[in-house]
Amino acid sequence: MNELEQYKFFAIVGVGRSGTSLLMSMLNAHPLISLPPETHFIDRYVIDRPWKKTYDLVNTFETDHRFRRLNLDKQDINELAFRIGANLKPANIYKEILRLYAEKKGVKIIGDKAPKNIEYLPVLRQLYPEGWLIHIIRDPRDVYLSRTKAAWSSSRSDLSHLIAYRSQYRLGQRFGKKLFGSKYHEIKYENLLSHPELELSKICELLSVPFDEAMLEYSKSSHELVSPEEMAWKKETLEPIIADNMNKWRDGLTGDKVALIETVCSRPFRDGLYKTTQEVNILKIFALNLYFGAVSTLYQCWVVFKNWSALITLPRE
Repeated sequence: MNELEQYKFFAIVGVGRSGTSLLMSMLNAHPLISLPPETHFIDRYVIDRPWKKTYDLVNTFETDHRFRRLNLDKQDINELAFRIGANLKPANIYKEILRLYAEKKGVKIIGDKAPKNIEYLPVLRQLYPEGWLIHIIRDPRDVYLSRTKAAWSSSRSDLSHLIAYRSQYRLGQRFGKKLFGSKYHEIKYENLLSHPELELSKICELLSVPFDEAMLEYSKSSHELVSPEEMAWKKETLEPIIADNMNKWRDGLTGDKVALIETVCSRPFRDGLYKTTQEVNILKIFALNLYFGAVSTLYQCWVVFKNWSALITLPRE
């Protein structure tokens, strides 16, 4: 097999701190499935540097610490460059990297995980028209609490956290369902913790592979995927599943903060995924939604523009 299209591709997306790393480790533990360590290739190259040429990128890879985690040696990189030619763009390189990684792992199902890719679903759909999309969703109150503690996001403002959740949740549902149709799958983080075998079986059925108990013993897989610098905020992926590791917001957030999150990130509550606990003044709800709605709309417009800018460089079927 020389083309990645002969492999099954899937992507895991979700708002940052929604359990994407845990799900990634579980699926990577399946003997018929593989995911490379997180490279952020889509947003760092396909989106931000869509016109960069193969030769320049190959040179960049030699000093890219994320790319080096794929354990591709110099010969692998040279073969990759020779195969795709000097004038092809990052999108083609991305597909070749995954194809090469699948070959080295000896699997026919290759996935990619990056929470940020929830903003680039039109690009993923263009690259892999037959690919699957797995959107993991977590209670926005627990997401907020987790983001305020993680090293990479703890210094960010409330505005950043709330706009990220509000916008990315909406983008994931809107474009996920529209672009991927029956190949779009939602999974609640809380259900993955409380009923892991059931939820993983659903994904296995989606990918047409049998359920494997190895997915419940994912510690070795996690060690392969989580880098030392990520360990501080991903250490839970190295530990056994804790079924009640949820609703931490009840003790970790004040009533005012809960009310703010439930108002600004209201869609998952309206969708029936979670229940609100706080009553908020109607005028305050209106004012908050007016402000955050406007900022979120601007943010989503920027995301759509970035997708459009990248799409014009992508290969067409």
